[in-house]
Amino acid sequence: MKKIIYIAGLARSGTTFLQLCLCQKYNVVGLGEIYQTIQGMQATAGEIDKKNWLDIGKRICSCGLKPDRCDFWSEIYCQAKDYSLIGLHEMVIKKANENFSGIPVIDSSKEIKGIDLYRGSKEEYDLKVILIVRDVRAWERSIKKHAMKDGQKYYGQVIEYYRWMTANTNIESHLEKNNIKFLMVQNENLLFNSEAEWRRIDDFIDAEKSTGKLAMHDIYGSRFKNDENKSIDLKYDINWHQNNLDILSYLLSFPVLRKNSGFYNR
Repeated sequence: MKKIIYIAGLARSGTTFLQLCLCQKYNVVGLGEIYQTIQGMQATAGEIDKKNWLDIGKRICSCGLKPDRCDFWSEIYCQAKDYSLIGLHEMVIKKANENFSGIPVIDSSKEIKGIDLYRGSKEEYDLKVILIVRDVRAWERSIKKHAMKDGQKYYGQVIEYYRWMTANTNIESHLEKNNIKFLMVQNENLLFNSEAEWRRIDDFIDAEKSTGKLAMHDIYGSRFKNDENKSIDLKYDINWHQNNLDILSYLLSFPVLRKNSGFYNR
C-alpha cells in the first residue's frame, strides 16, 4: 500500500515550503501539486486561454527539465489525454511506486478535490494529511501583495478574512467527516517553534530520516521549488502587524479572528 503524505491548505500558507522541508528531512519523494499538474496535462487550448496557469508546457520541473523531458513526468505527460483524471492520477502513483519503491510520496495539491482522488480510486493508499494554516493577518497581507503584483483579484480585507476561514474550515470538516488521518500545523510555529512542531510531524508521518539525497519532481509550486540551493531558510514578513483593523472591520472580522486564535491554541 503506497504511503501518501498529502499537504492541504490555502495558497500562500507555506505548502511548498513544507514540502521542501519534508524532502530535506525525510526519505520521501516530493511530486508537488499532483492534482493541478494532471489538470494542466489534460487541459485543452481553450481552457489554457482562460486559465494560463494550466499551460504546463511552459513550466519547469524542480529537476530542471520541462515536463516532456523530465525522467518522472515525461511518459505521463505524453499519455495524459488518453486517461480520465482519476486514471491519470493512479498512473502517477503507480509510476512513483515503480521509481521510488517503498518511499512515501509528498503530494502538495492543497485542495479537497486532490484528496478525493485518493478516496475515489480503486487502489488503496495509506493517506495522511498535513493541514498547514497561516495566521489570517499574515495570509491576507500576502494575498493583497501578490494581487497587486500579478493583477489578481483582491476582495478587500474583511472578505479575504472570511475566505480564509471558510476554506480552512471546509478542509478540516471534510477530513473529519471522512475519517482521514490529519495533523494541523501552524506556519508560524514551523518557523518560530520549529523543534516542537517537527516532533509532532515526526510522530505523525513516521517516515525514515533523509539519506542526504533530495528527491523532488515538482512542476507547480512557489519560487522555492526551483531555487538552485533549495534552501529551507525563510524570511518572515512581519509587516502585517502594521495593518490594524478599524473598529467596524474588527467587529465584522471578530468570528474570523476567534477562529484564527482557535487554530493556534490546540
